[in-house]
Amino acid sequence: MKLCPPRPASVEIERNAVATALARSSASVVLFNAPAGYGKSTAMGQWLRALRAEGLPVAWLTAGANDNDPGPIAFHLQAGR
Repeated sequence: MKLCPPRPASVEIERNAVATALARSSASVVLFNAPAGYGKSTAMGQWLRALRAEGLPVAWLTAGANDNDPGPIAFHLQAGR
């Protein structure tokens, strides 16, 4: 599991459609699932930075194929790390 977002690229494509949909959401947990190269990390990173700029508490948790034990995932979600 990764608890920190990736660093932004020096040149990023703005994911405006995704950012707009996420900004309208009142969800407390968001799952982004798509093949590699679809801009998931970019879109989520942009949203995370926007939420932090608004002073909102935000956590990052990336779970991969080997992270199939729900215990640690639930712990990190609950802890808000």
